[in-house]
Amino acid sequence: MRAVHEVGRSDFAFFNGLLTAELSQGAYRSIGVPLYSSATFAMAPDIANAYYRAYVDGDEERRLALLDGFYRPLVDLRDETPGFGVSLIKAGLRLSGIEVGSVREPLVDPTPVQEARLVEILASGRDLL
Repeated sequence: MRAVHEVGRSDFAFFNGLLTAELSQGAYRSIGVPLYSSATFAMAPDIANAYYRAYVDGDEERRLALLDGFYRPLVDLRDETPGFGVSLIKAGLRLSGIEVGSVREPLVDPTPVQEARLVEILASGRDLL
């Protein structure tokens, strides 16, 4: 950020594009990067919007509740299988009734047990709304 400011660029924007960026966005904001990309928005826009609203409004209690009650369990599930970020988003879309196909190899779809956990995680996130 400092280099951009030193050369006087005002048309340059940094944003956090990490997987499940919500988990690291507090740190990014502290170094002057206010923007982030939310993959969760694709499968749970209500939860993603609630997090964003809390983030923008400075409602740390709500933001942290969403992190602990939804995003951390989602990341724990995602971290069980390499490349699972895409698999879980597609599974979440299917759970909401949107017909999307399976992931392509080498990625794998969630097992029935993992999908049941995703259902619980989504419900927990919505309980926080």
